Amino acid sequence: KKIKIWKVNKNNLELLSTLTKHTQQVYKVITLSEEQFATCSSDKTIKIWSNVSPFNEVKTLIHDGGISNMIKLKTKKIILSSIWDTQSIDIWDLKNYTKITSIKGVYTYCDVHEMIQLPNTFVAVCSASEGNPIVIIDPINYCIVKTIKDPEYITGASALCVLDCD
Repeated sequence: KKIKIWKVNKNNLELLSTLTKHTQQVYKVITLSEEQFATCSSDKTIKIWSNVSPFNEVKTLIHDGGISNMIKLKTKKIILSSIWDTQSIDIWDLKNYTKITSIKGVYTYCDVHEMIQLPNTFVAVCSASEGNPIVIIDPINYCIVKTIKDPEYITGASALCVLDCD
């Protein structure tokens, strides 16, 4: 439920602040810009925070369910968040903090373990979904472009990475 802000010196850690606005478990913290970062929680919220002391809450984005993961796109002011209660990916506009849309999946369980942006701007999402562990999302056209199914991986996927290969 808590986010702790630490200042790291050579051989020392200094606690700057403890943020306590979430009411349930916090799953992820991401940097949005030099001025802001975001946290997501099973309390159905993404909280946008100031990077400057006293690290105030800037905005709260309300969801229909608990949020297991999120990613900020590199080229757009858009954030994607996964909602396990509704088995959907929500897409948010960070310029005005409004939800653009929800993408419903073909997966049966949407506890998203990882979301990574691919070089072509698509986003790969891996989840605990049985039989459909990886989906590729086009965040610009708001749709799933591919579902990766593999009979060997019927219990879901837990990690993704992009290899820099030519």
